[in-house]
Amino acid sequence: MFVDKTQSLDNKPNTSSNYGFLETIAINEVTIKQTFVDFQSRFFIRICNNGTWTDWKQIQTT
Repeated sequence: MFVDKTQSLDNKPNTSSNYGFLETIAINEVTIKQTFVDFQSRFFIRICNNGTWTDWKQIQTT
């Protein structure tokens, strides 16, 4: 199901939007991983460790 309005990447984890799909996974008590795949099949990832987020990084896919 696609969301009617576009969300920011941080707004609604594990839901699709007009831009793609955002997934959030807690790795442990202090580390969270977010991945985002847009509709052009570009894959992005960022990590939160102790409350500090890395910048989004695009991962090359084949």
